[in-house]
Amino acid sequence: MTRLIFLIAFLIPFSAGAMFGVGRGMAPTKKIVTGDPSPPALPYTTNLVVHFDMAYSPYTDTGLTTRATADGADVRGLKDFSGQNNHATNAGADFPNLKTNAVNSLPSLLFVLGEKISFGSAFDFNVVTVFIVIKNTNASGSVSIGSTASTSHYMYHSSGVGFRFTVASNQYADSAAGIADSTWYLGAGRTDGSVVTSFLNGAVGTGNTTPGNWQPDNIGQYFTSGANDMVGEIAEIIIYNEALNGTNRQAIESFLNTKYSLGF
Repeated sequence: MTRLIFLIAFLIPFSAGAMFGVGRGMAPTKKIVTGDPSPPALPYTTNLVVHFDMAYSPYTDTGLTTRATADGADVRGLKDFSGQNNHATNAGADFPNLKTNAVNSLPSLLFVLGEKISFGSAFDFNVVTVFIVIKNTNASGSVSIGSTASTSHYMYHSSGVGFRFTVASNQYADSAAGIADSTWYLGAGRTDGSVVTSFLNGAVGTGNTTPGNWQPDNIGQYFTSGANDMVGEIAEIIIYNEALNGTNRQAIESFLNTKYSLGF
């Protein structure tokens, strides 16, 4: 009887541990993370109004209920992670697709001419700084962010011009260097209400001293659908309702350069 009691007392702790998955040599069961994931925090968030990260933002529906995760998935919605709910959608027939493992093992949004994703209404920025991680595959150039109401208010990139940031009445600033097709770049545009400036991979380009407001309303399309529509890929878009100073602009540029291994 004494031996039997001792044996039962010896076995119970091991049986209970095995039952709950925490016995000797076993790791505790990990919690499953639920809910929609969010992208890494940006190094500067004051006056942030749009943040699309193609590893997190694309959805297959305009209601933003089903994330697009498969290569080639139709993208009808982009979730904004700025906290301002400036989501973009397309309920029509022409929409971009998700491309997985596009740049530094991260996904992109693929446009092949005529597709777009639209904001609910046009913005109207007197001061703004916008960043876009982009690859152009259209030899004649592409508009990545545009306005269906005007031939102004767009971001354009081509091998000849480089990166162009355009505000009202076609007042624009070009990058100091051109771009190569099928190569990833970081383009940026900035206006402080007095001067409009463009940047390519952190290098400042030309300036224009007679700017107007910037009023974009879509991603991927120029004024009306045509030859200048986006042909290429976009990995991330960040917009601030602020003319970022050099320190904050460079912090974002460094963050994106490291994230996408752009090499500048």
